[in-house]
Amino acid sequence: MTEPAAKSARLLGRIYFIAIIPFFGGAIAPWILGPAASTSAEFVLWSFTVLVFCNAGWLGFQAGSGERFIALHALVSLAICAAAVGAYMTVGDSIPFVAVALLTFLHRVHLIWLQKTSRLAVEIMKQHRRFIWTLLVCHMMVLLNLIYLVKTR
Repeated sequence: MTEPAAKSARLLGRIYFIAIIPFFGGAIAPWILGPAASTSAEFVLWSFTVLVFCNAGWLGFQAGSGERFIALHALVSLAICAAAVGAYMTVGDSIPFVAVALLTFLHRVHLIWLQKTSRLAVEIMKQHRRFIWTLLVCHMMVLLNLIYLVKTR
């Protein structure tokens, strides 16, 4: 790997580390503060923001690289973002489980789409894959916390 690509991968790793901190906080907050500690709305907002940012970044990268099927990439990106908006809207109806479950699914769809159409450097893709899988684990922990909250009521 060339030096600029290695620097980019290290920088991306640091950005991902900072971005994952709120996910860890949302996943372990009920264990520290008790099951009644609800961080679902903040967790869903951060998950929504990260998903939209990742989709927009990928779409911008594809558009800038002269991708042949940019309309297809835009359609998939907009569909994922529209579903994410729908997931975020369910939080207002106090249904955080549906929102977190849908965002978990959408993050996985984003990763699958990225792996199928990726022209990124191997190290950058590896960093992104680690980030998404860590994010998915945090989503699963939040889903388990929400199930436990319902069981304790």
